Amino acid sequence: MGDHMLPNEVSSAPIYLYDWSSTSRVPYSDFLRAKQFERSVRYGIDNQTKQLIATNQQLAERGIKVLSDNLDQGFTMLSEDIGRVTDAVQEGTARIADAVREGTTEIVSALNWGFTEVLISLGQMNINLDELVKLTRTPSQTWACEQFEIARDEFRRQLYPEALQSVTRAIEGLGSNSGIKTEFRFHFLVGIIRLGSYKNSSSEVVDPQLAEQAFLAAARYAQADYPADAGQSLICAGRAALVHGSIDNAIEHTRKGLTLVPTHSEGTYQLGRALFLKGMLIEATDRLANAIFLNVEHALHASGDADFILNRDFLNGVLNQVLEQYKVRYRQSISRFLHAQEVLESFSFGGVAASTLQLDGLIRIQEVKKTASAQAATNTLLGYNSAIGQLLDGFRLFPNCFEEYKAQLVHHYKNALDRDTQERERELSQSHSLLGNPEQHSKGIAATVVASIFGILSAIVLYSFTNFLVAIVIGWCIAAAVEHLYRKHMRSTYKLAMTSHMSFLDTYKSWKISREKEIETIRSMFLPKECELPPTEATKNKISNKVEVGGVYKGTVLKLLDFGAIVNVLPGKEGLLHISQITHERIASVADYLKEGQTVKVKVLEADNEGRIRLSMKAIL
Repeated sequence: MGDHMLPNEVSSAPIYLYDWSSTSRVPYSDFLRAKQFERSVRYGIDNQTKQLIATNQQLAERGIKVLSDNLDQGFTMLSEDIGRVTDAVQEGTARIADAVREGTTEIVSALNWGFTEVLISLGQMNINLDELVKLTRTPSQTWACEQFEIARDEFRRQLYPEALQSVTRAIEGLGSNSGIKTEFRFHFLVGIIRLGSYKNSSSEVVDPQLAEQAFLAAARYAQADYPADAGQSLICAGRAALVHGSIDNAIEHTRKGLTLVPTHSEGTYQLGRALFLKGMLIEATDRLANAIFLNVEHALHASGDADFILNRDFLNGVLNQVLEQYKVRYRQSISRFLHAQEVLESFSFGGVAASTLQLDGLIRIQEVKKTASAQAATNTLLGYNSAIGQLLDGFRLFPNCFEEYKAQLVHHYKNALDRDTQERERELSQSHSLLGNPEQHSKGIAATVVASIFGILSAIVLYSFTNFLVAIVIGWCIAAAVEHLYRKHMRSTYKLAMTSHMSFLDTYKSWKISREKEIETIRSMFLPKECELPPTEATKNKISNKVEVGGVYKGTVLKLLDFGAIVNVLPGKEGLLHISQITHERIASVADYLKEGQTVKVKVLEADNEGRIRLSMKAIL
């Protein structure tokens, strides 16, 4: 397995262990008791391994202290405050419970630190008594639920023997009360008590073998209606099996649990560890890498695990594999982020580009890019993890920045509209004032005066040719004709002015409507799709475990069979490559074409609801 030695302190003192291991030669009960009075979890990790995982500053940012008192040469002592977990339990039980129901829980170290108390707050275990009683049909069942509630209260008060007694009554009954033997919550609580914790280390109640049986019963009774809780129970059963030394059972239980909660990082890590102890190194590598990808702090946990300390080269190989995956993902993330930034900065409306405005959002986006680049430059797992997380969080800045751009643009357009509106309304007012009153144009005194002057002049001229009366009559007729022509001319002039004014008014209205529509267009603009958070990245640090029928994958041959091979196509997803699907030719032995650890390209022919996957190589030849 390896020729490395454990530091003397680690091999002799359980408080220096991250997790219990038979390799450390520390009994499980001693491990729990040693944790009872500790306020932090201390463990030593190899310096070379630490360089792959994190810098001291990155550890400090996550609340992990680098202690000055180092272990043997080549190892560094780390310390994690227990409050990091217990505070999260007290403050976030609702969030955790939701996560378990969705099958995406990431409860760091709930099992391997001995914090089994957290499990009572998860999923259906958190149901209150009133809701539980609603599920009952008889007085005996109601009594059993009341006994369960008593047991939970005793458990919270750390009265573990009493809690075990109460929940046993809830299952088996007492006197005329028959109990409920098929209620999974009851068996799950028995499992928690029997598994023990850093608070519950009494040999009177702690029994990992009985814990395994209780968790298996809980899984069986929960599977039909509460598959996520069944998955959690199976993973806990795997933990119990691992503790009492049944590696095969640990692998079987945990593997089944992960089919129900595939992104359970603790279970994935547990399965990888069990596979490693079994010597199934290829699949162990895959599972551990997936666990670290799901929760990067598992890299630290593995580095403080006595089993992996003794096999440093294997662990460093896993960490380097994950590091390469992180590098690829970071390059994809930063490329997508820079493209989104370019699209947003070049976005323009009405000739006004976002980059020309003083947008706080663009400044923050630039800061995210700078910070993420600095984290990635450390070339560590935590560095790349932080960088990717910052870029994903940075994508959430783009909608706000776009709204800021729209707000400034609307403000600019409204100011321009108000300014131009005032100017145009002033011109319109002047145009209207020139019209005057149409009655004045048709009956005004000016027309009469002009006509009278023409009449008098005409009478004077005509008087020399005719008598006075005739001259007066002709002069009056001429005056009337002139007045009529003058009034007609004035009315025509008014109509032309009114037409011009109305045209100006229509133009003004159209202009104003157009500008207001532009403002509404700005308000209704959508963020460019390139700036949206990609759907595959909507949940940070998750790997898709869904196998698509018809999809082509690069897989690793895990095991050769007489009739085919088991091939891993995605983290936690294995399929059967039947001998008839390897090549178009008839072959006598699978070993003639394949070997364990070989990378092959396969096509998914079928994937059913039970997780069975059929693969083919010849379909893509």
